[in-house]
Amino acid sequence: MRTRTFSRRREIITSFMRPSSPLLFGGAWAGTLGRAVRRPGGGCVAARVTRGGRTLHVRNQAASSSERIIVPGKFDALHLGHRALVLRAAERGRPVLLSFSGMAEALGWEARLPIVPRTHMEQVVSSWLGGDADAFDSVVLPFAELRQMSPRAFLQEYVVRRLGAAGVVCGANWRFGHRAQGDVQTLLAFAEECIRDSRPLTVDALPPVLYGGERVSSTRVRECLARGDMEQVAGLLGRPHQVHGAMQVIGTEERGMEARVAGWENQPPIAPGWYAARAMVKAETRDGTAPATISVTVHMQPVDANANGAADEALLRNTPRRLRLHIPTEAAAAWQALRPHLTVNAPVRIALELSQRVSRAAQELPADPMAAPKVAYPQR
Repeated sequence: MRTRTFSRRREIITSFMRPSSPLLFGGAWAGTLGRAVRRPGGGCVAARVTRGGRTLHVRNQAASSSERIIVPGKFDALHLGHRALVLRAAERGRPVLLSFSGMAEALGWEARLPIVPRTHMEQVVSSWLGGDADAFDSVVLPFAELRQMSPRAFLQEYVVRRLGAAGVVCGANWRFGHRAQGDVQTLLAFAEECIRDSRPLTVDALPPVLYGGERVSSTRVRECLARGDMEQVAGLLGRPHQVHGAMQVIGTEERGMEARVAGWENQPPIAPGWYAARAMVKAETRDGTAPATISVTVHMQPVDANANGAADEALLRNTPRRLRLHIPTEAAAAWQALRPHLTVNAPVRIALELSQRVSRAAQELPADPMAAPKVAYPQR
């Protein structure tokens, strides 16, 4: 295992998570017992509830903030469900986000772009934790080396021995180990063994988070992206969706600078059409609209030279050239008006109509790229 520094936060990784890693959350939890396990001297360490229970609590009431609490998941979307897990882990100690790399390659699944690029993961998770990038860790394990391990061996070798976990916060339907044979009951049985060995392992298993009456999942987010339903996407994520990519300047025209996205880091909207967006190049921000195509075009409002007197063209030509498109729901009315393809033939009319739409969209875009959409978080 090698250690790598990622910004100010220490990130322990054995390999980088590939965008195609499938969800670890799956199956159904069949918990039926209703008793609690208590450590000597009091304090609930483990508790099992019936299938109808809303939340499975297995916790150490005297948990220290320095204790490492493992949060397993794919984390390719960082949606409301992931947020609930991380916040619960933060209540117990220090969250450690645990994911796996190379699952698609090992299982022969189709590779897909992540919904949130790994480079943006720290900003999203830290925003859940009051903006503190040092409040959590991230661990990525190679799936190929673990796929043959039994559920108990995985918990003993990695969760307890290597990661030094004092607890686990997971979804109530989390599966793990060889052929996904392990479930929450397996985890609880292992926690009981730890208690008998005087090594308490706390556990919280949370029910699915609902949005609009349905379970929040990465699959649901992808379906909304495929439809171009950015309002639903933002509601499921708990924030506006952002698209990240590397820019390549290809020339200068009379209308301005022309640059293309050399490659996306995460999944853009798939449905063709125009979307109100905010384009951020390095530290600069420009309002405009973007069509959902493989190469993106941003029609920006006229801007003055920056504070240093350099023109936008010089800014774009400087390296590194990185583009981030921020598609907020606060501009829902604007992007819904923009979305239909323009069908008028006169170039002057097209330019005039597009300019008017860009101006309307820019007025409704929020100033903060990480501003949460106007949705109510589901209650646990």
